[in-house]
Amino acid sequence: VDAALKDVKSSCRNKKIVVRFSSAYHGHVSGVDYLNCQDHVFLKECTQESIEFIEKYHYRIAAVIVNPMQHFTGVNKSSPPGEKLTLSSRIRSAVSREEYARWLHDLQERCDYCTTYLTRVTLILDDIYFAFRTPELFSKDYFVHPDTGASMKPNVVILGKGVAAGY
Repeated sequence: VDAALKDVKSSCRNKKIVVRFSSAYHGHVSGVDYLNCQDHVFLKECTQESIEFIEKYHYRIAAVIVNPMQHFTGVNKSSPPGEKLTLSSRIRSAVSREEYARWLHDLQERCDYCTTYLTRVTLILDDIYFAFRTPELFSKDYFVHPDTGASMKPNVVILGKGVAAGY
């Protein structure tokens, strides 16, 4: 995750902000943890207000990073990997796959719009915990658009442990 964020931020002139979503897990030993997140903005997942924020402040945002595993663990709910105590309550509070997919596609559309007509905003899918755990292999193919069936086309997909068997 660190390498992807550093790469994206270095390719964006004078844009240092990374948008993350509340309680999304992106690692605990990297520069994207809660204690070491300078220049990160935290927004609520699955809200139109978050998508509008991205367009409004596009000129300051280098990247938007999303962890699609939040769909399973509970949108906007804290859930580090391996935490099982509140699993049943998180599942009951999860949004539907279609609703989450629609939001992800809306997020991608807004990032694409900013990149095409305003300034580049890179969409990053953090698939370290998601990849290779469903028949679709990647979250971009798992969360197809509910109406069109189209897969997502993020700018960057982060893989790691799923490829290296946890090493």
